[in-house]
Amino acid sequence: MAVTVKDISSRVGLSVPTVVQVLGDRGRIGQTTRARVWSAAREMGYRPHVAAKAMRTGRYGNVALLMSTVGLRSLLPGSLMDGINEALSAQQLHLTVAKLPDDEMLREGQIPRILQEWFADGLLINYNAQIPSGLAEMVEQSRLPSVWINSRQAQNCVYPDDVDAARQATEHLLSLGHQKIAYVMYGGWGHYSTTDRQAGYEAAMRKAGLTPRTIHVGDSEVPQRKEFTLAWLSAADRPTAVVAYSPQAAWWVHKVAQTDLRLSLPQDLSIVSFDDSLIQHVDAVIDTMVLPEADMGHKAVELLMDRIEVPAVSQAGISLKSVLEQGNSCAPRVCRPRGWPPFMEDGYEA
Repeated sequence: MAVTVKDISSRVGLSVPTVVQVLGDRGRIGQTTRARVWSAAREMGYRPHVAAKAMRTGRYGNVALLMSTVGLRSLLPGSLMDGINEALSAQQLHLTVAKLPDDEMLREGQIPRILQEWFADGLLINYNAQIPSGLAEMVEQSRLPSVWINSRQAQNCVYPDDVDAARQATEHLLSLGHQKIAYVMYGGWGHYSTTDRQAGYEAAMRKAGLTPRTIHVGDSEVPQRKEFTLAWLSAADRPTAVVAYSPQAAWWVHKVAQTDLRLSLPQDLSIVSFDDSLIQHVDAVIDTMVLPEADMGHKAVELLMDRIEVPAVSQAGISLKSVLEQGNSCAPRVCRPRGWPPFMEDGYEA
């Protein structure tokens, strides 16, 4: 049998209106009395009437996380999810995951329906790559409280500053004396970071008076990645250092350089990449620009709470900085004598 406010009132010897004020966090009730009421409520197994509270406040105390059923469009690292949960828990809010096919999501009136049927006060939108055409416009037109995660939109969004992250990665290699630094990207899944990281790399190279070099293999060429990597790593003008767009690109470069070409890493080739934690390979720890995933979850919830309070006012996007964590994949550039194998000689001449 459900415990009522009247039951708690009888237990603590206070009036029903006083207990109601305590449980509703209202009124000028002393801390000692509040503690006594809540202690009794917990002991008796009291559960607040959520529907009644929602009718009174107009809030459900719930946020919906909107995601695609296509995995690459809604990547959700564990640290990002942890950040979201921690921020919601601190405000005593709940989370509902709304994972829907893209065609259903784009149906007219779907976003307002999600808020109503899923009892959500606002939306965290985790569409961050290959975003369906029209979704951003639909969200904007709905005028509902929403925040985009890991997506660089015009407003109401929280995302890593990937231009700055790639600039830091490149400057890290420049500080070690490298000049022949390449930007390597294998594949490309439509996330804003594919262009932003390249832009950051190129800006750092040009600032240093050097010519950028981008090495890219498309998705259709996946089976040829090993052969492609062998080709550019064996060339006379091969780089002495690499900014790898992703852990996968870093893995290919590291594997081919060490296993197939017998290069000594990091003395012969330095590598830095990007991920939500330090990248661990079998026998190497890649110097990593660690993305602010947990902080992004916290900031997204904070921004959404502001939007729920004032839905009509859009907020400027929030970009977050990444931090370089060093492993053992980078070393100062070493000049080799002229007797070195021909395909390496040019890359090491002083």
